[in-house]
Amino acid sequence: MCTAKEVELSGQLDKSSAFIFENYMQHLKQMVRSARNPLVQVARRLKEDAAFGSLHTPMKSVGVALHSFCCRSPSNYCVLEDGRCCQVVSVDCTHATCIVFANAEPVYMKPCDSCLLGIFKVRLKSGKMKILPLDAAAHKAMCHTNYIDGCLIFISLLHHI
Repeated sequence: MCTAKEVELSGQLDKSSAFIFENYMQHLKQMVRSARNPLVQVARRLKEDAAFGSLHTPMKSVGVALHSFCCRSPSNYCVLEDGRCCQVVSVDCTHATCIVFANAEPVYMKPCDSCLLGIFKVRLKSGKMKILPLDAAAHKAMCHTNYIDGCLIFISLLHHI
């Protein structure tokens, strides 16, 4: 049972439901033409979509405003609408303080550019503290730290429950 406060923070059910991801499975299935190498097939279809226009209905992850982010790991990582990766440090009633990482780059290029799938790599040294408006749209993300290379790997989530 949802409380009024949870609805206020999360928004409408269709904007915070895992069903969005589950419904997208039918589009992924349409991209697979045989049982052999399904991941490669999906990557090729995504690459074709990027090159020739949308052949399939694209999955859009649900953006949420920064005010709904927690300030504690692991719930404080996000990818902003403009593609910048950031870590939310604090949120108050007027703004969100974030570490914003510049120059997000793909983690891999084969079988397709990882940025098409919402997977980015940023350098730890490129992080700058910035103050962002609370209504800035962002997509929740998971973050993995690679201390050997001195970088963070951001993986955008398709839903934000």
